[in-house]
Amino acid sequence: MPPRIDAALVWFRRDLRSYDHAALYHALARARRVYCAFVFDTEILDALETRADRRVEFICARDEIPALAARPGRRGPGAARLQGPGDAIPFGNDEGRLRAWCEGSTGYPLVDAAMRQLNQTGYMHNRLRMLTASFLVKDLQVDWRRGERYFARQLNDYDLAANNGGWQRAAFTGCDAQPYFRIFNPVTQSRRFDAQRRFIRLYLPELARMPERFIHAPWTMSEAEQAQAGVRIGRDYPAPIVDHAQARKLTLEVYGRLRDSR
Repeated sequence: MPPRIDAALVWFRRDLRSYDHAALYHALARARRVYCAFVFDTEILDALETRADRRVEFICARDEIPALAARPGRRGPGAARLQGPGDAIPFGNDEGRLRAWCEGSTGYPLVDAAMRQLNQTGYMHNRLRMLTASFLVKDLQVDWRRGERYFARQLNDYDLAANNGGWQRAAFTGCDAQPYFRIFNPVTQSRRFDAQRRFIRLYLPELARMPERFIHAPWTMSEAEQAQAGVRIGRDYPAPIVDHAQARKLTLEVYGRLRDSR
């Protein structure tokens, strides 16, 4: 067995794969810490069918936001604010909605499971970070800075630039805002990314007996079905804090007026 080493550097250039990368495999087997370096040049980018390759896009965005946030005058959690198209949005500050979101009691299972995972472990998958940010800002109409500060306190992998930049992107503010009409549907996301219901059942034990066809939208059960499942909506698990369709319509109207006024 080769001796262990303190650190290893793995270069990715021609091959961006990580699941069967030989150098990465051996580095992980021998080193206590592994640093990965991604090198891009025109030869690689030109070989792609499109420069919108998701791997390239993600890595470039990861490096771009810290560079922007490192400009003079930006200090501490919540400090970096990069001017963008949504700066004039009248964000709200409903404390009850914010508290329900923080506690994981919004009535939308995947959102709630994600927030409870964050509270219990200090971690949340990137897909869920996007979902919960979208839900707070565009369903609950709460100022993105409240969510950004909460994530800053809870995340064990907190990074100022990544956290702040991600929240501003979700809120249609900052210099890298996503399209304002991109609003995550929490039920659709749940069905697509937790199709086996394992994540929801892990972090929402009160829904453990919930029939599979209802677990992504438990409020759709009849009273008889709730009794059979042993879960009373509004007592054992919250009813939806907002109607997603109505909240989406309101958000599109607000953002649309802002777009038209520019």
